[in-house]
This record gives sequence, C-alpha cells and structure tokens, in this order.
Amino acid sequence: MEMHYLFYVMIIGCAGSITAFIKNGGSGGIKELAKRTWDGCFSAYVVYEIAFFFAKDERVSFAICGIGAWMGSEVLIFVRDFVSNKAGGRRYDSYEE
Repeated sequence: MEMHYLFYVMIIGCAGSITAFIKNGGSGGIKELAKRTWDGCFSAYVVYEIAFFFAKDERVSFAICGIGAWMGSEVLIFVRDFVSNKAGGRRYDSYEE
C-alpha cells in the first residue's frame, strides 16, 4: 500500500492551517498555532479521503483538502450538517441525546 499522498496532505494541511492562523490575526502564540496546525492537518486528511472517494483524482482531492485545512474543523461540521439535512432533515444542535 502506497502512502506517499500522506506527505502531501501534511504539507497542504500545514500550509492551509498557517494561512488561516495568519488571516485570523495570529494571536495566541505558538501554542495556538500548533493546535491550529494539528486541527488543520486532521481536517485535511479527512477531507482528502472523502474527496478521493468521490472524485477518484489525486489532484482534485489535494485541492479540496487544502480548503479543508484552511477551514479546519468547521468543514467537518459543515459536511455533517449537510449530510444530515439531506438524509433526514435532522440537525445535531445538542449532544444531550
């Protein structure tokens, strides 16, 4: 199993995260930057896998994963809400259930 794409996902994830961090003011120091980079790389990986499943094209999936890294966890929440609205019209507004 080839895992070369993970290197590119990590680079794209770091670049997207740093860009988003700087765009949002860059306040919080190195600890916030590290947390944002970790979140962005995770989001980039998840979005890459979803995009590759549907597109079957590495280049398109890398582009979409860059957007996922830039948006961070917000992209995963957006996908969850989109799928839940299309599947049954139920939104997950609270975790009390």
